[in-house]
Amino acid sequence: MPRNSYELSFELPTLSEEAEDLVADQFDSVIAVHTGVTTITLTADGDDCVSAAIAAINTLRNLGAEPIRLVDDVVSRSEIARRMGVTPQSVGQWIRGERHSESAFPTPYILTDGGLWLWGEVSTALAIRGEEVEEFGYPDRRDIQVIGGVLATNAIAAEAGPQLLRA
Repeated sequence: MPRNSYELSFELPTLSEEAEDLVADQFDSVIAVHTGVTTITLTADGDDCVSAAIAAINTLRNLGAEPIRLVDDVVSRSEIARRMGVTPQSVGQWIRGERHSESAFPTPYILTDGGLWLWGEVSTALAIRGEEVEEFGYPDRRDIQVIGGVLATNAIAAEAGPQLLRA
């Protein structure tokens, strides 16, 4: 089965300088802090997005950087337009099925301000219709749920300790 590269973003607790150096040595990544939230955006390889994420989570945990949650890569119409080098009006036509109606545009992930989409679903749909998109895979809705479940299970196990095994 072929291995693919996936771009993933995780929220992390504040990292020590030592842990940040270890993570930077292990991954092709960007660590950022914005309004008190530390995130890491990294690339990870795997047979699918979930296996790549689990491998990244395990490596991060071993380096002292316990992921808190997966950060969804949500995009607005204007962000889709920017990433694809087209106008927001063109994106609106894609969404309404007025252009490229032979292939459906994904439904919004978040129903606010005209909708927000998952970049993973948008880039997949655009690649299917022959558009040139980035080389990485990104999580879709199912991947996000499964990866979130893995992180939640890790957090519950860490809090409950051995009692979790007796339940």
